Amino acid sequence: VRSRRYIHDLYEELASKDKLIAKYDNELKIILKESAACKKIEKIEGVGLITATAIVACIGEDAEGFKNGRHLSAFFVRLLPGLK
Repeated sequence: VRSRRYIHDLYEELASKDKLIAKYDNELKIILKESAACKKIEKIEGVGLITATAIVACIGEDAEGFKNGRHLSAFFVRLLPGLK
C-alpha cells in the first residue's frame, strides 16, 4: 500500500514537471518569434530554440559588447585568452 502511494506521488511530481517544461517551451517559442536576433541565430545549422534563446540572453539582442565575431566566439569558447 505504501509503495503504491509513493509511486503515485512520484507520478504526480513527474506530471507536474512535464507541465512546467511545456510552459517554458511555449515561453521560449514566444521569445524566438519576437526576437530578430534569435531568429537569425536559429537559422544556423545545428542551432535550435534553446541554444538561440540562450545565446541572445547571454550577449543581448545586438551584441554591442563585442568588437567583432572573433571576440564573440572567444567569449563562448575561451580559446583566445589574450584577446582584449
